[in-house]
Amino acid sequence: MRAIVALLAVFLASPVHAGEVLRDLSAPSAALGRPLTYSIYKPDNAARDLPVVYLLHGRNSNPADWLDMAHAAQTADRLIAERKIPPCLIVLPDGGNSWYAGAMAAAIATDLPAEIERRFGASPSRGQRAIAGNSMGGFGALGIALAYPERFVAAASMSGAFWTFLESETALDETLQARVARVFDGAFGTPFARANFLKHSAHALAVALPAAMPKPAIFLTAGETDFGTIQAQSDDLARMLKDKGFDVESETAPGGHEWGTWERALPRALEFIARRWAR
Repeated sequence: MRAIVALLAVFLASPVHAGEVLRDLSAPSAALGRPLTYSIYKPDNAARDLPVVYLLHGRNSNPADWLDMAHAAQTADRLIAERKIPPCLIVLPDGGNSWYAGAMAAAIATDLPAEIERRFGASPSRGQRAIAGNSMGGFGALGIALAYPERFVAAASMSGAFWTFLESETALDETLQARVARVFDGAFGTPFARANFLKHSAHALAVALPAAMPKPAIFLTAGETDFGTIQAQSDDLARMLKDKGFDVESETAPGGHEWGTWERALPRALEFIARRWAR
């Protein structure tokens, strides 16, 4: 009995560091021509000028999955309490099945940060702004960071669906055409337009990045039993980025293309990002 009382006393004496999650907010977006829905994690006793991570979801998903399936808020609480990352905001936009292309990319790169900085006092500095995502969100995170390198100091991909074989000029057979049409659902044009896809491809954007532009730091991870060639594509992208002088870390983790894998990967991604934030 005394042991139970002692444990209870320790628990009651322990400070609570739980942050706050606000769901289904909206930000005005000139790029979209409509409001952009998002959720946000705020740390306990949030101050102004906090660094920000924009955390993107995958295809057929939404921001709630990062919160409810991968427990992103609890992960942030723990890492902040352990001082592995500083207090920060995590913003989760609802990108639908857009593949974060076109207007959605512009909305997340420009319109949404403007609203987060106005409403929540987030830091307006590139050195404290990062982006991350899983699967389609990994494709989007790297694509946006490389399309807007002056706005993001770091980006992280977890099981990024990069579809690198679409970058060649090889014609698609009927089976692949049908698969591409189903998966992209018009995000890169109907019918699929390879040139439009390349405007958002991390590989193509990295190759074309002017030498004078800042290079965001890149973190890549994929599961050992991930879908298809996702792990191999992630490894190939890491090698190419390193050859071009990017600050890159890559790893393979246990698991497949699933929320458990991304929940385990998120702390590594956030710690990587935190080490690149300007102090």
